[in-house]
Amino acid sequence: GLPYPSLLNSATRQALGVRLGGSVVLIDEAHNLIDTINEMHSVTLSARHLSECSAQLAQYEERYSGRLKPSNRTMVRRLLFVVRALRKALTPPRTANGAAAAAAAVER
Repeated sequence: GLPYPSLLNSATRQALGVRLGGSVVLIDEAHNLIDTINEMHSVTLSARHLSECSAQLAQYEERYSGRLKPSNRTMVRRLLFVVRALRKALTPPRTANGAAAAAAAVER
């Protein structure tokens, strides 16, 4: 038998030479199938990953902005906006002391 991810992913099946045409597939312990599908189509992002992505996108935009078509430049900026919004959503809010220290630093 094949592990669920190998069976469910067509590219993996093709790489392994598995052809399902005309076959009956029996799945043992099918109660695990939903979790496997969720894991296959999920990704974990951290605020750090998004910060790195944001920095790279900003660098890309700065470097290639003059060469991009306006529609492509707009798409890069939209993607940068989404990545920054996700990063902000994943960044825990500052504590009262941290916010006060940040405000004091701005006032200086």
